[in-house]
Amino acid sequence: MVVADVAAGQNDKTAQMIHEEGGNALAVTCDVTSDHDVRAALDALVGEFGRLDVAFNNAGVEQPVKPLTDIPEDEWDRVGRFTGGTPEGRQGVIDQEPVGRMGTPEEIASAVLWLCSPPAAFTIGHALVVDGGQTV
Repeated sequence: MVVADVAAGQNDKTAQMIHEEGGNALAVTCDVTSDHDVRAALDALVGEFGRLDVAFNNAGVEQPVKPLTDIPEDEWDRVGRFTGGTPEGRQGVIDQEPVGRMGTPEEIASAVLWLCSPPAAFTIGHALVVDGGQTV
């Protein structure tokens, strides 16, 4: 498995956690907006593991919460959500969630694991939204 992210330190921590659970992971620094970085990550993957079996893109960009009409188009194309690292910011995100809470890493991982499993073998090239109803 390759863990690719622009945040090199977080990549290393994630790869270490995978190793601790008995898996094999390679941490690669990659800005997915850079063709060069993506190609380098793929080359590292093939060099280490020989082939690509499954790709999961969970890249996101956070920004302060503001009305949609105030978001310029170039920012819109890069949005994830933003908590600002504060309890108030976190509550602001929760207030936008129809289910009334933020999702957990395990909930995202469950969707990814299903997509990578044999029961999902006929599901190809799907953008699965796992956001508690945020985009509905």
